[in-house]
Amino acid sequence: MSKFTFLTEIKEKDQRWPSNTRKYELAQILINSNLVATLRDAENFKKEIKTFKGWPKGLDERVFITEICLGSEKIHKIYVIGDIENIAKKLGGH
Repeated sequence: MSKFTFLTEIKEKDQRWPSNTRKYELAQILINSNLVATLRDAENFKKEIKTFKGWPKGLDERVFITEICLGSEKIHKIYVIGDIENIAKKLGGH
């Protein structure tokens, strides 16, 4: 049986103008841990958010973000709030 876990995703908001700015938002998501291929520290994603000054309200560069790659044939990346160790534990890892 699949194990589902609630996590908080950070993602870019859809916007068209101005094109040189980006804003990000938080959303609660439900992850099927059987579909997780890899977990990585998302330091590059944090740099992108900092560059575009798009931190969601209440967050700043002190927050930990983890990249989760889902799938086996077609990989889909998502970014969630939390350090890699705690995310792994929540998903049933060590």
